[in-house]
Amino acid sequence: MSEGIVIDEFPHYRIVDFYINDAAANLTIMCGGNLFKVDVQAIDLKDTEFETGYQYWLEMLTTLSLCIYPKPNTVERQAMVLEFSKWLLRPCLSFVEQEAQDMKNKSISLEDYAFPTAWSLKLMAFNDCMFFLRPEKIFDCALRTVSVPLTGIRTAVRRIRATTVFSEGLDGDRDPGCDIPRHVKFGQFDLFFKPVKTPQGFKREVTLLHDIQTFNLPVRVPKLHSIVLSEAGDKALGILLQWLPFGSNTLLSQKGEEAKRLHDKWESQVGEILEHLHQKSIIWGDVSPSNIVIDWNDDAWILDFAGGVDEDFVDKQLAGTPGGDLGGIEKVFRSWLPDRFS
Repeated sequence: MSEGIVIDEFPHYRIVDFYINDAAANLTIMCGGNLFKVDVQAIDLKDTEFETGYQYWLEMLTTLSLCIYPKPNTVERQAMVLEFSKWLLRPCLSFVEQEAQDMKNKSISLEDYAFPTAWSLKLMAFNDCMFFLRPEKIFDCALRTVSVPLTGIRTAVRRIRATTVFSEGLDGDRDPGCDIPRHVKFGQFDLFFKPVKTPQGFKREVTLLHDIQTFNLPVRVPKLHSIVLSEAGDKALGILLQWLPFGSNTLLSQKGEEAKRLHDKWESQVGEILEHLHQKSIIWGDVSPSNIVIDWNDDAWILDFAGGVDEDFVDKQLAGTPGGDLGGIEKVFRSWLPDRFS
């Protein structure tokens, strides 16, 4: 799932999902507090000028899915997906603009965001015109979810309902009508909402963060607050974590002489964090400069225990082991960071 984007004359929206194959294509977007699911059957474009366009996108995006690009989030990939989204959305643009609401600075609950008004739009073509049939309201979710019961997750981890968590316009330039809320409020608490990416990653992160707190380890890792459930209680939407106001201040954003001076300190601090974790058989896994943040006191924190692996830093053969963590840190601080400052 990508973040919100502005595309030419199009309103601000977020691509939730898309696919294309020989038979059909689909694009799902979040825009103005509504979810729009656009579908087209290849056979419905046959013998029209849009058949050629469909074949073009089928070839380009199939090539993309075969990992021609070494990383899934390259600039080239994003540009291609955005162009594909414009191609499918253009016939529906008037309806999307009609239904989309101005959500700027509005307070909405995670429940309202996750389960918005949703529309199904079926595309057809005739000669040189592509159009959509009568829109239908459907039930769909703007986030990935994990079904409840949450097998394998500690029962001691707090569960709260998404109706009690609000964005309250805290995310600066982020649009609550399409962008996933991040900085949220639960009562008087400022928290960070991390949505589900995969069921396995969600369960791993909840388990490890809970273990870190149970062991009372002296490490700079965001504290787990709770799991967020749908109001019906049948789906987990994500987790709430301690809010770090410096959370965007990753190693990627460090530069200049000050960063060079603190290089050794940060390496030592991350090494100490890993030593505490490994003593309790907790593996970080996703070692990356983007998952190391620096607070206002110039101290290093580590983020993300969902089990991802960045092979630029972690040897694939050592992934999920202490050696993978330690080798990753060595690459970050002994290779990547010096090269960045050279």
